[in-house]
Amino acid sequence: PGRSIGLLKKYDFIIIGAGLSGLAAHHDLLKKGYKVLTLEAGKIPGGRVKTEKLGESFSDTGAQFFTYNYPRIQKLISELGLQAHPASTLM
Repeated sequence: PGRSIGLLKKYDFIIIGAGLSGLAAHHDLLKKGYKVLTLEAGKIPGGRVKTEKLGESFSDTGAQFFTYNYPRIQKLISELGLQAHPASTLM
């Protein structure tokens, strides 16, 4: 019990889940100068968005795509120095 209270005093925010929403919230709060801890139950961050090995191949699983037409997504992509690519016309 004492350790939990110490942990709460050390951070301004504790986020449960390192999926896309948790990671975006973590990023936004850090930019505003808050001390943030994000906890994830899985082995790696990303939530449902991940690449898995299937036999000798790899496949993206979980959320298949997200639109970059939203201004907040465009801003985040730019801030992180990433590039967005349109989904295949075959989808």
